[in-house]
Amino acid sequence: MDRNIRLIATDLDGTLLNTRKEFTQRTIDAIRRAVANGVVFVPATGRAVSVVPDYIKGHDFVRHIITLNGARSIDLEKGRDIAVNEIDPQTALAVMETLDGLPVYYECCFANKNRMGAAHHARVTEFALDEDTLTMVRREREPVPDLKQAVKNYGGSVQKIQFYVTDPAEKPRYMARMRALFPGLSVASSTINNIEITHKKANKGDAVLLLCSYLGIDPAQAMTFGDGLNDIPMLRAAGIGVAMANAEPDVFAAADRVAPSCDEEGVARVIEALCL
Repeated sequence: MDRNIRLIATDLDGTLLNTRKEFTQRTIDAIRRAVANGVVFVPATGRAVSVVPDYIKGHDFVRHIITLNGARSIDLEKGRDIAVNEIDPQTALAVMETLDGLPVYYECCFANKNRMGAAHHARVTEFALDEDTLTMVRREREPVPDLKQAVKNYGGSVQKIQFYVTDPAEKPRYMARMRALFPGLSVASSTINNIEITHKKANKGDAVLLLCSYLGIDPAQAMTFGDGLNDIPMLRAAGIGVAMANAEPDVFAAADRVAPSCDEEGVARVIEALCL
């Protein structure tokens, strides 16, 4: 075991989970053995905590979790927030008004629940480029008559705005545009055609650093795993950043090493090699 590793943070989809969304027994066993050796294990996801599957957060070794790309980090064991970084409602409405003028489909997460305008929700087959996204949107997004009005009625801060482009080749252009228009926000991506907008401090890298501080762990003793653009900050923040073999091309430059793909149980293999 590498005694320098005290915390492991990993993305879920395309990283910890295989392409069938399975948390394999080999991976579970590797994590459990690492935790028994004193390592803290932390899922770090773009999902809200309410839609992180119980077959992940239900394990007794999952005591802390980073959600919504760092908009909310939670001490599950103590039942309290570690950090909350959310977008003020006025800024959120300005983002959605900008998106109204673009050929995209968008949703918003507030109060730990994902909501989507009913008109966009009804057209999910136009932007869901794979069966997993189609199933996820239909199952996890609550359709509302008017999304902007729902945010106004809520009156509080927003955790994340996510939108989908129909042509993945257009994603970099839209990301650059949103960064130019909203420099005070974080713009990231986790799938081939989605773009995620959060508070500037709501990124997985800052979340890992904050969690390390909370737990009294040197970030140099953290190891992080990811495959998407939203994972780049935490790969850079950790002592060891690990890109999956199936990662997006830009992710590899931020990593210290490459793991086998999610379908080859890459997270388990690296943990077995370095932590057991």
